[in-house]
Amino acid sequence: MSDSVVRLVHGDLHFLLGRIKLLSAFQQTRIIESKIRELECRYQRAVRNGNKMYQYNLELKISTITAAKEAFEYYIAQRTTELEQDQVIIQGHLLNTETDEPTDREFYAAEFIEVGAQL
Repeated sequence: MSDSVVRLVHGDLHFLLGRIKLLSAFQQTRIIESKIRELECRYQRAVRNGNKMYQYNLELKISTITAAKEAFEYYIAQRTTELEQDQVIIQGHLLNTETDEPTDREFYAAEFIEVGAQL
């Protein structure tokens, strides 16, 4: 394998692993959101019952978990931009202008896009 093909395959693997990490972060965000909804429900119950100490504890938990959710959202935003940039590189102009035949990079990029679409 030529050095450029090795770099392309490495870039494709980086892109694929990035998508997997991004999907995992989305799942974690959903889990965190459900936990926040549960805590807010318990908080409303504590307000109704007048249990101030429990209210305070729940406020602290909600704020802590909300901060974790915001960290995940920041990570997702950064990762999404990185993956969009990688995808532009992979799907960019990859034809050899002299022969109009696909280059090795285009061949491997097409395979990678097919595999990535299956995720």
